[in-house]
Amino acid sequence: MNTKSNNSPHWSLLTKAFVGTVVLLVVVGLLSRFQDVIPILITALILAFLIVPLVRLLHQRARFSWGLAANICFLLVLFIIIGLSIWTGIAVVGQLQALFQVIQTMLMDLPAELAEITMKTYVFGPWEVDLSQLDLPTVAENLLASIQPIFGQVSTLIASLATIAIESIASIVFTFA
Repeated sequence: MNTKSNNSPHWSLLTKAFVGTVVLLVVVGLLSRFQDVIPILITALILAFLIVPLVRLLHQRARFSWGLAANICFLLVLFIIIGLSIWTGIAVVGQLQALFQVIQTMLMDLPAELAEITMKTYVFGPWEVDLSQLDLPTVAENLLASIQPIFGQVSTLIASLATIAIESIASIVFTFA
């Protein structure tokens, strides 16, 4: 005779909802607590998944030990990441410098451009607009005087971006090293 004895009582709908809510709150709490670590772990898992075939190839074909093959692959990935980061950083700094120079040139030419605009009379259908009564070059010079402190802050912004890039590289290096 095959009788099954079930000594566990059935859970009511309210008990199931309460337990489900508690489990959901615990999972959300853990995810929020470890939100800085989770992307690094996911990146490490993906990287390990992608490197295993190369490690296996070095282990079988080149007859390296598994540890040596894994270390060679991780060093290769590390050099690639550092090289790409340096290359990207140089490109970003170059683009930011070019943007800064273009903006600075445009702003320095602004009073002359506005002076040229104010010398003309513009006709829009039946309306005629004479801008010679406005003192736009003086307004532009005042605007430039108020914008110039921003140029000093741009260098601080570029330095902070470089710091963030270095911290990211260090985080990647220490995660995979």
